[in-house]
Amino acid sequence: MNKLTIITITFFTLLQAGCTTFHASQPSAELVASVNSNIKADIEVGEKISGKSRVVTLFGFINFGDDKFSDGINYGSTSGIALEGRSIDEAKSAASYNAVSISKADVIVLPRYTIEVTNFLLFKTTDVSVIGNKGIIKSFKSN
Repeated sequence: MNKLTIITITFFTLLQAGCTTFHASQPSAELVASVNSNIKADIEVGEKISGKSRVVTLFGFINFGDDKFSDGINYGSTSGIALEGRSIDEAKSAASYNAVSISKADVIVLPRYTIEVTNFLLFKTTDVSVIGNKGIIKSFKSN
């Protein structure tokens, strides 16, 4: 074989052997639901409360950290299957739980989150703190 043929075959072989990642997604329409109620909550707003949480993620998908979380809170950052934002959602939920349980509040009024993500070679840490006001539900009233 001549040199040009060998170089061409080698080039196309190396071109075929490269690593390729392909991701195709089908965007879907967002489901917007609205619930109307004739009930209003009387919430007593109290002093400042805060909570903290840390989640350590190994290899991008194994999370270690707090084991108690606030549930039913939509943080709006990820879907249920996303791995990248999962540690942030877990840390937010745990920080909220810590703030509410320590202060014996029913809700956090005007929560503000501070998120710090530090990436290392094989792991990352996600530190979240939440600050807000203590909310105590006094009663429910119908309109």
